[in-house]
Amino acid sequence: MGWWESSELVADLRRRYYEQLSEQVWSKLQPEDIDVVTVNDKRTLDPAALTRFEETFHLSRQHPIVLLRPVLGLLSGLLVLTRPPGLLGVLVAVTLAYVLFHRVPLRQGRRERLIAAVLGVVIVLAAPNLGLGGLVVVALLVAWPIYDVLDWSHEILIVTNKRVLNMHGIFTVHRPSVKISSIGFSNCISGPIGNFFHYGTIDLDTPSQRDNALSNLEFVPHAYEVWRLILQLHSEHRREMGDQSPEEQGRRRGGDPGPAPAGDG
Repeated sequence: MGWWESSELVADLRRRYYEQLSEQVWSKLQPEDIDVVTVNDKRTLDPAALTRFEETFHLSRQHPIVLLRPVLGLLSGLLVLTRPPGLLGVLVAVTLAYVLFHRVPLRQGRRERLIAAVLGVVIVLAAPNLGLGGLVVVALLVAWPIYDVLDWSHEILIVTNKRVLNMHGIFTVHRPSVKISSIGFSNCISGPIGNFFHYGTIDLDTPSQRDNALSNLEFVPHAYEVWRLILQLHSEHRREMGDQSPEEQGRRRGGDPGPAPAGDG
């Protein structure tokens, strides 16, 4: 552990960051004031939690490295506007296309992301000849990092013992959630850069999958640990519901785990 991880200043900044994060979540998830008796005299909303008997285990924004993408997009876009000649122009255009391709969420599909990247580069290249439209393109390039910073600050991943919730949206707040028990498949992906900076992508698949915002969770800090937490909560839920294989039941009873598979021995 380095000195920067143990210093009191960093610890205080980290504490304030998580306090601000918790306050933001609470402000957007706080139950509305309603006449509970009129709605249902047998149900009351928990004033201090999302639902009763629900405990929060994880809160996080996307890894800050995601904010390098709009900055790189802005710089490459402004260079494309100058139409640099030769190899430099090709490299700048490819960089802008790469950033635009990865700016579109993974859930949109490879074809849609490729179309968006090519179309974006073409529009920026044509901007100097569009008159007032060119000024609009420049304004959009400048506003890109500002919007992405605001979007990053309002997107928060929440993992409780009951569900995974991805709250996002600047003006219109979306709160899609999926039950821990309904997750049928999950995957944790991290490349060399993600391993170095400790972030990755978590894929979740459920039978319904009505909201694609939870199918690909990108730039999750310490994604492997969060993925293991989801697996652990899923296992605990299965045990509470009594959904266990014969082998698991045998181990819990301390007896014979069951007949050996055919062909053994």
